[in-house]
Amino acid sequence: MLSVPLIVRDKVIGVINCYTSYPHEYTDTERAVLTTVANQAAICIENTELIVKTRVIQEELETRKLVERAKGILMKHHG
Repeated sequence: MLSVPLIVRDKVIGVINCYTSYPHEYTDTERAVLTTVANQAAICIENTELIVKTRVIQEELETRKLVERAKGILMKHHG
């Protein structure tokens, strides 16, 4: 088994594991390839989380705008 951490900005966000069904000594090249894959996966995960957070914030902002607009209409209507 070969395990490599998923790291983004010096923070471990997960681990990627590679198994074989037979005993195997992983080479430096295999470790390097899995490390590269882990780094790319970590970046993809982080970017996806940032996109989701951005969408949530945008939706909250739009909701706040609607509430403020409705509040203004109610205040005008009720004096």
